[in-house]
Amino acid sequence: MSQNRNVETLLHRARLLIEEGQHELALAGLESIDASTEEHQQEITYLLGKMYLMAGKEAQAKARQVEGEQQKKLFEEAIEWFEKAQKQFSLIQERDNIAEAYSSWAEVLEELGHLQEALACWKSAYEALCY
Repeated sequence: MSQNRNVETLLHRARLLIEEGQHELALAGLESIDASTEEHQQEITYLLGKMYLMAGKEAQAKARQVEGEQQKKLFEEAIEWFEKAQKQFSLIQERDNIAEAYSSWAEVLEELGHLQEALACWKSAYEALCY
């Protein structure tokens, strides 16, 4: 019982940190929680997916403000975040969020000139919404 209360407190704290824009602290907190129930695990998975998606979008936005090797590095970082987000959302069948992760991933691939890979991501985004 006290472990459930502790997990709930940690989840509440993570949600507050997300609302305050303290994404790094929220992410570290979420990654350290040991869920004791299926409900808690699903919420952690969802919140991690959201955090990864936000981190990817932040890296993508930063990449658009720079050029050259730094831009490429930030776009590649964004791809890593979007892939992590997609994996989290797939665990809990969050289809809209799966599609958003794939769409964001596709945008970055297009910006890097990887058009075939981008097309595959666009297709995956469409399939996530249709099935």
